Order: sequence, then C-alpha cells, then structure tokens
Amino acid sequence: MADFDFLKEEYLTLRKEVEVAMAELGTLETHCIFGVGAGFFWLSTKPLDGAFLVAWFIPPVVVVFGALRSWSIAKHLGWLGEYLSRIEAQVRSQGTLCIGWEHFLAENDPKRHPPEPRRGFRGEVTTAFWWVFFVFTLAFGIGGFSAQSKNSLYKWLTSLFS
Repeated sequence: MADFDFLKEEYLTLRKEVEVAMAELGTLETHCIFGVGAGFFWLSTKPLDGAFLVAWFIPPVVVVFGALRSWSIAKHLGWLGEYLSRIEAQVRSQGTLCIGWEHFLAENDPKRHPPEPRRGFRGEVTTAFWWVFFVFTLAFGIGGFSAQSKNSLYKWLTSLFS
C-alpha cells in the first residue's frame, strides 16, 4: 500500500505543478499583450530618428521571447503529462475503473471528423496566437519605423489606406 500512497502523493504534486504552469501561460500571454501595446503606445508618442528608429522592432522581439517561453512551458507540461500518464496506467493496472485525465486526452474524440486525440488542441491555438501576434507586431513595427523615417515604405502604406 505504500507504493499506492507514494503514487497518489506524486500525482497530486505533479497535478499542482500543471495548474501552476497553465496559470503561468495565461499570465505570460496577458503580460506580453499589455507590454507590447504599451511599447507601441510609447513609441508612437516619441519622435525618434537615426539609430533609435530600431526601437520599433523591440515589440516583435518581445513577442519572440514570449513565444519561446510559452514553448518551454508547453514542453515541460508535455513531460508532466507523459509521467502522469504512467502513474495513471500503474493505478489502472491495480483494477480501478477510471482511465485518468491523461489517458482521456489521448483517446480519439468521436465528435471530431476524422476522430483525433483531444490532446494538442490548446497547443495548436497557442501556436496560432503567437504567430498572429508576431505578424501584427512586426507589421506595426515596420509601419512605425516607416512613418517616423519618412521612407518610401511609409508612402506606399499610406497610399493603400487613402
């Protein structure tokens, strides 16, 4: 019975770690959005010239680092999920009826056509979020750089919207 108690405590501890990592992902995304927005707002109120115009490309770099941090958390969550799945398999081998959350996620979802595992959906959405966020910040960075440097790219962009 000591093995079962150990597995239970380890499972509960790792589930708590998953909860903390998921909260960290949400906080990271929120802080990146507000940080990039504040950066662009500040840049738009300051007349920059010369080498300082490169500051328009700091927000896209922040997004890249946010995406890398998000990826590292997701990788860690994947490892936790694999290990929790092993614990669930061990408990299930002792005759329990419950399959466990990690095994449930690995099952094919019959509502999807074609049926696919449930695992990975949040990761796909998060990946799409970071790509879209990066493209928008890069476009704003190029637009801000072009507007303040008064180059031909600015003239071309303004002709599109006028």
